[in-house]
Amino acid sequence: MATLTYQYARSVAWLDGLSDVRDPHGYDLCERHAERSSVPHGWRLEERRPFYAGQQFASQASRWLTLRCVASPACVRAG
Repeated sequence: MATLTYQYARSVAWLDGLSDVRDPHGYDLCERHAERSSVPHGWRLEERRPFYAGQQFASQASRWLTLRCVASPACVRAG
């Protein structure tokens, strides 16, 4: 998981570890989409994600899925 943020004036985008803070200018991405991210010509993409090891990554992923499920009416109905 990753959070994509950018600064238009500097033509730079960052991939950070999944953010705990909600930011209207940040986009949470699954691992697949984070790995496939690209930026426009002339921009630079900076990889700033920490590398999670085993349990830390599983814990973060579980937390992310729980937060998204709680916020989703479909999950609430299914539960």
